[in-house]
Amino acid sequence: MRIEDIDTTSYRQDQVLFFIRIKGKAHFFDRIYGRKAVERLFPGFADYRTFAEYPGIADHYIDFDTRTLAELHAGHYEVYNRCIHPELPSIIARCRGLRSIPFVEAKELVLLHTAFFVDFLRQHPYRLIVIHIIDNYVLDVAVRVARDAGVKVLALSEFFIQGYRRNTLYGEYRYAREPSLEESIQVRQYFSRREKSFWLKGVTALTCARLALYVQAAYAARYVLRYLIGYKLRGNRSYEYRFAHLFGSVSPGDLLVDRFFDDIAPAWLEARRDELVYLPLHVYPEANVDYWMADFRHADYYTGLYEALSYLRDRGKTVLVKEHPGFLYMREWRVYEMLKRFDNVKLVHPFSPAARQLDSLRHVMVWMGSAGVEALMDGRIVVSFLPNYYSEGFVPHYRQIDTARPLNDEEKERLVRHILAGIYPA
Repeated sequence: MRIEDIDTTSYRQDQVLFFIRIKGKAHFFDRIYGRKAVERLFPGFADYRTFAEYPGIADHYIDFDTRTLAELHAGHYEVYNRCIHPELPSIIARCRGLRSIPFVEAKELVLLHTAFFVDFLRQHPYRLIVIHIIDNYVLDVAVRVARDAGVKVLALSEFFIQGYRRNTLYGEYRYAREPSLEESIQVRQYFSRREKSFWLKGVTALTCARLALYVQAAYAARYVLRYLIGYKLRGNRSYEYRFAHLFGSVSPGDLLVDRFFDDIAPAWLEARRDELVYLPLHVYPEANVDYWMADFRHADYYTGLYEALSYLRDRGKTVLVKEHPGFLYMREWRVYEMLKRFDNVKLVHPFSPAARQLDSLRHVMVWMGSAGVEALMDGRIVVSFLPNYYSEGFVPHYRQIDTARPLNDEEKERLVRHILAGIYPA
């Protein structure tokens, strides 16, 4: 199968290397890459060569802690200065781990990972590296060093329409193919049915509460086993150990956020449907905000959110901010507290009757995600905080909200074909 300039059938099994994470090879291929997608891309492979940050789960272990900066040589620094150093601020700002620690330590970790991958690719004749999405600095460095060495990189990223994948490293749009007319018709029918993304089906407030409790229990285990024992005691600076204390914690206050959501009368909303702005929240931190933002200085999602709300307030716009259905009870409660300080904001519970009415609002503001595409296809006006993979030529900047307009039928057809040209069946 050909994806852009990569013919996946032209590689031998020993020339392709797959990245996996701590839950192991079977989990990553079954749940993340998708076994059928991989088999279609690489038919005839009896097995898959893998690399990981953790010992014992892959063919190659990213073991950068066996050396110090004193052991790096000029060749390492030549690669670093050529393909890493010019983008160091972006690498640090986008990585939820690196941006939380002192700059000196962050740069040291980047340097050590650079040296590891320089040596690794010189020692092993891999021609293609397959990854999921870049969501921390380890993959970010690996991809940059690989491209500098002439090694191709393929990213198997899910898409909100089931049965399709994207090849994108930093959320950028990449032309993949010319879609058929039949596909275009099927996707337009998909939008006309107003289907939600397959990964949100079956999600309820109860499943969110259960997930939040599970996430907190998992965080407690990670904090002790990985952070205190693995990192603090044994000095393991692998990503999931060094930064295990930073993510996934759910406080009692996070489980009590229902008090922040507004009770919105259906009649009130219907009477103002053409004046209100619908703004769906993102899961955060998350790759499609951290790494997929066009400007890395906006990778801190919340300050950008507050900036947009301030502008809309100055324009006299009332904004209905809806929580992400899959992130209820896992966002820090202080974010809701800050949102309530905006007198032009009403917070919408994702499973309230008002949430179902938001699909009728005329104006929608997005960052990334499927909500913007769905709204465009439904004939609503969409603006975005920054450009994203489908916005060019279709979605204006949010400061143009007063002059923005809905797409006509011809533009909707072009949007569908534009999106299909950047994804592939898998």
